[in-house]
Amino acid sequence: MEYVQKVMPIMNRYGGKLIALDRNVTRLEGQPEQLLTIVEYPNMESAKAFYSSKEYTDIKNIRTGATTGGFLVISEGAPAK
Repeated sequence: MEYVQKVMPIMNRYGGKLIALDRNVTRLEGQPEQLLTIVEYPNMESAKAFYSSKEYTDIKNIRTGATTGGFLVISEGAPAK
């Protein structure tokens, strides 16, 4: 997939770590997207810097043209046990 090949190096430069990439999302409730991706960043600033970077802006249209989902950032979650 062109997007994945292009986004991974950019994501890595901003400290992003791929946690999950699932193309087989099982619907239990609601209308889930067909693809779920979870990326962890060291902090909110890194996630925002990635999203607003020139490199990501240049390829963002590949994702938005192929999906109906969005880009969500969750911060200050519960600590892992």
